[in-house]
Parts: sequence; structure tokens; C-alpha cells
Amino acid sequence: MNVTFKFFLSLVVSIFCLILSSCELLQPVGNINIEPIALLGDGRSKASLSSHEGVRVTAYVTGWVKAPAKILIDQDSPDLPSQLQSAKWVPSIAYAIHHPEYGVVIMDAGLKRGECDYGLRPFYWVPCRNDVGADLVSQLIRSKVAGEDIIHIIPSHFHGDHISGLGALLAYSDAELLLTQASLDELRSPLRAFSGVPSKMIGKDMKASVIDSRMLEDPLLGQSFDVFSDGSLLLFATPGHSAGHLSALVKTNKNQFLLSFDASHIKENMQLGIPSGASSSPDQALDSLQKLSAIMERINGVKMIYGHEPSQWACVNQSIDLDVLLATC
Repeated sequence: MNVTFKFFLSLVVSIFCLILSSCELLQPVGNINIEPIALLGDGRSKASLSSHEGVRVTAYVTGWVKAPAKILIDQDSPDLPSQLQSAKWVPSIAYAIHHPEYGVVIMDAGLKRGECDYGLRPFYWVPCRNDVGADLVSQLIRSKVAGEDIIHIIPSHFHGDHISGLGALLAYSDAELLLTQASLDELRSPLRAFSGVPSKMIGKDMKASVIDSRMLEDPLLGQSFDVFSDGSLLLFATPGHSAGHLSALVKTNKNQFLLSFDASHIKENMQLGIPSGASSSPDQALDSLQKLSAIMERINGVKMIYGHEPSQWACVNQSIDLDVLLATC
């Protein structure tokens, strides 16, 4: 969908919304205050991986969304099995990454409490289901993660199944967001609803830092950012599903995890080499999928956690330590 066509659609739908007096396109986002990025330890590791046991990662299942088949995997591929040609209920996951010295980083905010369906009718609509107390903030409180313990919030991207709970999280914690310039541009765009960004879910004011200038070129990860300055949490660019999409490489004391987020929604994306059918750039989406595959081949023993693979979470009620997940499910 080119910019001219998007603008035309935006104009038509905006007029329709004005008639109805309510519309996602007309919902403003909160004020975004951009601050200089403050590197932990000024970029020099206070706690190298050799001097601590690595981070601990808690995963929170905040609910499930009924994802259209065309979002999960490109439906135009001639090699697509029939079982992948229909909508599927998939989990919405948020992560708390606990560092022994610096505190907690949250990656994604999952589904919000209560009514959480989202989309832009008539173009797309995503139903969801969630249990009482499954929202991220409720689970953080039960896990005894206080708002002041959280030092950063990192959205992989700004689609509804990943940031629906962001407003409540920003009310709970004063932590700054870390994001890419491309994600910031998408967030500020008047056409953001056509990119899957649900404005009414991110109406809270927020402070943020753009990480692009601090990303370093890695021969395997490409542009990457070392969050704790010790190699335990590396963010790297995987554009395609969205322009500013991030994936992560995480090192605990037992395992290395590759968190693909929506660069690979489900295991079949990787197995078949077919990216999402909903993308800002199909070419970039395929490149990012191939990057993930190369990382899996090059790093011995790394474990892939897909963005929405149902089979990985079939035995999880709400929260679980990722190291435990491998031994359980």
C-alpha cells in the first residue's frame, strides 16, 4: 500500500469517523518526550557476564489474540500448507528481564485488562480473550516487581497485541521507553493506524530514548544495542513486519534465548522460510527471517522463542521462568 493510497484511505475514513464522532484514526497518542540515552555504566560494564550469573527472564502470558492467517504468514506462498490458511488463536507475551545489579527491563506490554479487541474496521480487526488478572501490571504485582524496579520498557514494535497494556504499565512505572527512530516515526505518523498502531491504547504521555546512535555493527546481529553493557541483553534490528521492529538475544545463567517477536510469529515462518504477510517491507521481512536463521545456525545451543507460537505456551497458565519453560513444555 503506497503512501498516496494510504493518504486517500486516511482521508475517506477520517470523514466517515467525523460523522460517527469517534475513530481510531482521530485518537491522539500521548506526548512523547525524547531524552538523551543514558548508558548503564556509561557503556562500560560494571558487572560482566563472568562476574554474575546472567539475567533471569520471566515470561507473562497476558491473553490470546485471534490472528488472521495473512498476518501470521504470507498467504501468497505456493508452498503454504492448508492448516496455515486460517486464523489461529495465539498468545500475547510480555517479558521481565531481571539483572542482578541494574534492575528490571520490560519487553512488550501484552494485552490490557478488560476489553482488548483492536484494529481499524473495515481493514482489519483482531479479537482477543484474557483472564482477570492476566494483564502485565497485575502479574508484575503478584511477582513482586515494583514500578520503581523497572528501568526500561522496550516495545519490540507498536502493534496492539504487544503494547495494549502499555498505558497501564506507564501508569505503574516511570521508566523510559527504548525504541528505534523508525518506531518513533511510525508512532508519530498520522497514518499510524494503517501500520497497525492502535492510538487509543497508547494515549499516555511517555519519555523515551532513541537507541539508533548507540547501536553498533555486529557481524552476526547487524545493528545491535547492548542494554546492560555486559552482553546479557542485546537488541537488534529486524525490520519488515514493522519498520522499527526489534528482536533480542538474551543470556541467562543456563541458556541463550533468541526472542524473535514478530520477525517470526510462529515456528512455520522459520521452518518454511516464509515471513509474515503483514509487513512494512516484504523484502526486509524476508531478510530479517534469514538473519534469525543464520543466528540459530551460528550460536551453538541458542533457543528460539517465537513471537506467538502456541505450542511453546500450551502448558503455561500465566507466568513462567524461561529456563523452566524449556524443561516443562
